[in-house]
Amino acid sequence: MAQWQVGLPQRTLRIEEGRPVLAVEDTGIGIPADSLEKVFNRFHRVDEARSQELGGTGLGLAIVKHPMRLRRGSVRVESEPGRGSSFILGFPRRRNGGE
Repeated sequence: MAQWQVGLPQRTLRIEEGRPVLAVEDTGIGIPADSLEKVFNRFHRVDEARSQELGGTGLGLAIVKHPMRLRRGSVRVESEPGRGSSFILGFPRRRNGGE
């Protein structure tokens, strides 16, 4: 049975171009470059063997992506195999009137 060690995710909140940005970074196994955009697709799993062992449906990042885009936000991933991943959420600017 394979084992993966992941450090506790680091969270960073900052302002970029007037927008709040939340970055969640881990020190896990990373994601290969050819899977980076696919991880936001429903039911996509980068490693089927690992998914079966640890569970999961492949819905998590799709559930994040759709509400962010509906609210004019953004979500992206940066990753390097063997070093971990960063998931970056860009929230929309507040409109006048606090909406």
